[in-house]
Amino acid sequence: MVHNCGEQPLLDYESCNLGSINLSKFVVDGKIDFDALEKTVRLAVRFLDDVIDANRYPVKEIEEVTRKTRRIGLGVMGGFADALALMDIPYDSNEALSVAEQVMSFIQETSHSESERLAEERGGHSRPGKARYGTRWAGR
Repeated sequence: MVHNCGEQPLLDYESCNLGSINLSKFVVDGKIDFDALEKTVRLAVRFLDDVIDANRYPVKEIEEVTRKTRRIGLGVMGGFADALALMDIPYDSNEALSVAEQVMSFIQETSHSESERLAEERGGHSRPGKARYGTRWAGR
């Protein structure tokens, strides 16, 4: 499951691997390059999922719960303000808000889609309440 909107509560012994995308690196000719952003989001989801398996856990309970729930978080870092500047959009404008909504919706849709692909390739189940996406989640 990918979270991109603030902190999320976790289960006892659960961890969440986090990643950030520097959005300013995806501004080309004053616009977001969504093709390049899609490739990066898909790669980041796979990388963060791989970290769950490669990680060395300090406590067995953390390993068990983390491998079962497979929580990852992907968002954007401070590069959002830089991206807006490169697009000549004032940070405190309605246009900036629109860009934020568009970009984060795109990242969320793409990351969920990639999680669904991972579930098909590597195994996983639909999380309860996630009828639209089959995510890489090992628990029942």
